[in-house]
Amino acid sequence: MKKAVFVILLSMAISFIVGCGGGGGSTVDAQVLASVRFEGLDTKGKIQLVSSDSAIARLVNEFAESNNNDMQKAILFEKALNSIRYEVASGKIEGFSNGEDVQIKATYDETLMKEANIKLENTEFTYTVSGLQEAKEIDLFVEIEVVFEGISPDVKARVFNRSGQQYVRDIGYNIEPHQNLRIGDVVTVTANVSDERLERDGYIMPDTISKEFTVEGVDKYIMDFSEVSQEALDWMKREAVDLIESDCANQYRDIIKKLARLGEYTLGWKEREEILNANFDTPELTNIYLSTLKQGESRLKEMNRIYLVYRITAHITETEEPFTRSAYMAVIFENAVLKADGNTEVKVVSYPYSYKRVAAEDFDKLYREAISAIKANYEIQEIQP
Repeated sequence: MKKAVFVILLSMAISFIVGCGGGGGSTVDAQVLASVRFEGLDTKGKIQLVSSDSAIARLVNEFAESNNNDMQKAILFEKALNSIRYEVASGKIEGFSNGEDVQIKATYDETLMKEANIKLENTEFTYTVSGLQEAKEIDLFVEIEVVFEGISPDVKARVFNRSGQQYVRDIGYNIEPHQNLRIGDVVTVTANVSDERLERDGYIMPDTISKEFTVEGVDKYIMDFSEVSQEALDWMKREAVDLIESDCANQYRDIIKKLARLGEYTLGWKEREEILNANFDTPELTNIYLSTLKQGESRLKEMNRIYLVYRITAHITETEEPFTRSAYMAVIFENAVLKADGNTEVKVVSYPYSYKRVAAEDFDKLYREAISAIKANYEIQEIQP
């Protein structure tokens, strides 16, 4: 699309007064020699203001013919006319609108004018702007979609140009920041377009080529236990009890080993066999902990862990001297997520992977092995069961 151009070049009505060849002078209208050019968009128009080379050449030829082709005079005459400079009186060079009156001022070399015996008239005059192209408005963010993916605080942002306008569809967009985002963060989308390109294509530059979007509508890793729904907690409790009771019924070695210990004294093989046939109480929930990954820690680690700590009590009755033993086990749920719809999603990761099991013959030892051991990397919250 070509820029609108308006050229004003008045007719060459040049008046020579008093004896062009016999010592008289010449009177020249400064406005006649001005080439005023407005281009661009309405309200954003720019002015090009120069002397008209063609007008000066014609005037010099007429002068030479009127002075018997005296080349010395003609050269001086041309040099004087070429000294004329035009400027907008206000100093403004852009931002013009159709219908606006523009005051033009001509300056010149007075010494040359005097030597060439030229009187310059109409050195200040007014032009009215017209012919500028009507500017079209454009919304750079219609149907520009920002998509947030992932789980807070590991969200990534992407921008998609789905505009139905061909012109907008050809524009590229940047988004920053675009990764390691959390819910509530603000990203900025910027259109890769210049004022010059928009004006060239007939559009007026919007007030801004950037727009902010807030990270929302995504899942988030639970960072406070208040975000765990009662429904999710009840599910975790049921799952933990099922797992522990299944281990006891299947004589899970680690539990039996912990139950067979009492302080520094370890039961012999006979007592261990007796424990295998023990009666187990329903596991008793004694403690709940939530660990959350500290800022700056590697995201390769789990973002959070929920520990449900249970006391496991075994009653051994098929012996000459019945006895009771207790041990502790933590069932661990990792990377608990609060879904965008408000539901809590958790999963058990301590089973069936043996290296994730945490059991001890007493609570203090379990706490040291399961909780204290991770405090360098995790914040710990204790919750009353």
